[in-house]
Amino acid sequence: MPASARQLSRQAPPRRSIRPTARRSRCSIAISSTASACERSLKLLQRPFSDLPEGLALRVGIADDGLSEFGIAMQAIVAEARLLAQPVSFEGASTTQAEGIEDRMTMAPLSARRLADMADLAARVVALELFVAAQAIDLRRLPRLGEGTGRALRLLRELATFTGHGQAPPADLELLVDAVRAGRFTDAARLTPT
Repeated sequence: MPASARQLSRQAPPRRSIRPTARRSRCSIAISSTASACERSLKLLQRPFSDLPEGLALRVGIADDGLSEFGIAMQAIVAEARLLAQPVSFEGASTTQAEGIEDRMTMAPLSARRLADMADLAARVVALELFVAAQAIDLRRLPRLGEGTGRALRLLRELATFTGHGQAPPADLELLVDAVRAGRFTDAARLTPT
């Protein structure tokens, strides 16, 4: 073996920057934490915490689940987001490509795909939270809302109506999810138009 080859084989492998991976990890933790913030909505659905009818039904004492089923959906989505937040470094596998020189593969595509999936799940949780909060606001019959909150509530009610006694909650909230993704609620709540 030539001396140059022996010298090359003794060199430490090149150092790779962990910054992109660390950034993706921080983003996934942030999205997972955002999704986990649904506890407030879950409490709104429970009479002991909100002093509103159970499940945000129209009134107390009626056999109506109201929006209780959305609490289960939120918890399932949050569980999935937490699972996706697990580090992809556990998935590393040796590929022994190019005669053993390139012995590790990048996990960036998997990490990016998981991050995109988590962002989608977070949008779904936010849409559910907005829907539950709007139902609670309507049940409380507040005399006046703040300007930005009022606009956000009006936008939500354009996309999903109040669920009254005997009415089934909307089967599809994709219009709300799309509005969250597009930033329409953020725009509606702004006090100064951009």
